[in-house]
Amino acid sequence: MRRKMMGYMMAGLVSAGLAGAAWAADVPPQMTYQGRLKESGSLVTGPRSVEIWLCNLQTGGIDGTDCFSVSGPQGVSVQNGLFRSTYTLHSSVNLGTPPWYLEVRVGGTPLSPRETLTTVPYAFLASSATGITGDSLSIGVSTFVVKEGKVGIGTTSPVTGLHLHGDVGGSGDMTATRSGPNGWDSPVFSAQKSRGSKSAPTAVQNGDVLGIFNASGYDGTGYLQGGQVQFVVDGAPGANDMPGAIVFRTVPDNSITVTDRMIINNAGNVGIGLTNPTYQLQLSLDSAAKPTSNTWTIASDRRVKKDIELFTDGLEVVKKINPIRYRLNGKAGLPEGAEGISVVAQDVEDAIPYAISTYKAKLEPSDAQETDIYNFNSSPLTFVLINAVKELKAENEALKSRVLKLEGESR
Repeated sequence: MRRKMMGYMMAGLVSAGLAGAAWAADVPPQMTYQGRLKESGSLVTGPRSVEIWLCNLQTGGIDGTDCFSVSGPQGVSVQNGLFRSTYTLHSSVNLGTPPWYLEVRVGGTPLSPRETLTTVPYAFLASSATGITGDSLSIGVSTFVVKEGKVGIGTTSPVTGLHLHGDVGGSGDMTATRSGPNGWDSPVFSAQKSRGSKSAPTAVQNGDVLGIFNASGYDGTGYLQGGQVQFVVDGAPGANDMPGAIVFRTVPDNSITVTDRMIINNAGNVGIGLTNPTYQLQLSLDSAAKPTSNTWTIASDRRVKKDIELFTDGLEVVKKINPIRYRLNGKAGLPEGAEGISVVAQDVEDAIPYAISTYKAKLEPSDAQETDIYNFNSSPLTFVLINAVKELKAENEALKSRVLKLEGESR
């Protein structure tokens, strides 16, 4: 008995509609075939066993090698010749390597001719976007380009992984919004760095740059860098340990090279003009100014103090302090040649121990270990001098009293 069938595909329309309604969702893994079945020229009515196959050849081929069952035998009800079968893709069917042909078997008998799969069934590829040709997509008046692994928005020539461009206010900008019930629900911009490869990452090392933010300006012929912020590994990383620093860099006038200006290291110390601050705030030069005062203001309320006792150091301590002039030799990261007037900490340590302390630093960059470096805080000397003046005042009053007494006796 010769059987003929004329069919057409509808599942692609259904799948495409679902994918359009839920753009980010997975493509539904099913298609529906509807056809009209005739036997000996008459429309069929009644139950039939229908099986859908996909073949990579228009004719012939071997089951399991060239042709694959995608529905299995299905009992369907045929009404006036019309029937419908729903099927899924076989794991061996790769729609990315066309052409593919659909074959219907009724009661195990193949019907001919096989029908070529057309555009709609290939909507399954929407989940992977394989097989797309061309390098740009325009949406309205906007341009979206994927070229050589780079994404351009507003430009057809992206030069980085993501390149935004705009000619009017607001275009070329990036905005991130996030809503949530907690104070920490906010947009996050992340930069991640590893050594090795994507499939086999290895640990970063001290000094590795984790991320860079650049800002450039057009000089008439090209874009030149004007400033930069770097995020750097600042110490030896380990398991659950990633010491980091933030480096701020600018380009000086008449130059195109960025220069380190300020750093916040892993200890939270801020260095301006130097890269290895050992204090919470450290300057490379004696270059800081206030409009009306040369001193720092500190809390002095009695209510915030305890263990209060008199401080009596005065004239005898002053007599043990020998001021010096000097120039720095460049060790311990200090600026070589800088001139100053102060004391040698080791010389006055016994006389004013409360004005001397130490910090850790390397004398030479090549030193294997840090060493204790002495420093000097002259603030206590203000109160030593106050006591010294009081002592001198008392001595002066005593001398005046003696002079007056001697003058009275001589009359």
